[in-house]
This record gives sequence, C-alpha cells and structure tokens, in this order.
Amino acid sequence: MASQHVKAAELERNLGISHRARMNWLGQYRRRGPGSFDQVARPAKPRVTTVDTRAECARRLAEGNKPAQIARLVGGQESTLCARR
Repeated sequence: MASQHVKAAELERNLGISHRARMNWLGQYRRRGPGSFDQVARPAKPRVTTVDTRAECARRLAEGNKPAQIARLVGGQESTLCARR
C-alpha cells in the first residue's frame, strides 16, 4: 500500500483487516519502518525464589509485615509472594 501497488480498500476487503488496524499498522510502518513488524519478543525474566528467600518471606509474613513491604525488602514482586502464602 505504501508503494502504491495495492489500494487500502483492497487490503481491508480481501484480507479481512479492519480499518483501524490498517491505520495503526500504516502509522507503525511510517514511524519505525518495515523491520518493526519482525521483532522477536524478549524472553521473560524467570520468577525464581530461593529457599533462603522463601524462608525470609515466611518469617516476615509471620511477623505481620505486608507482602508489598516484604517484596521491596527482598527485591521480589508482590505477586510472587502472594502466590507462596
């Protein structure tokens, strides 16, 4: 479409692409180029807690600390601590 080989209406009709999606993709193409569509997502950082970390979290929970406070102290995430309760 950007090189004038196909009309926008043909893309929408023949490929079943919505007008809004086509406009978003065209904007992305103009801003960042064609390479922006083939990027590989970075793997997520593994959520690993050690035995020592779990013991410290359990101790702090028993003391009455809140999971958000414990997460800040041990450098973890609150969702990981809540799942281990």
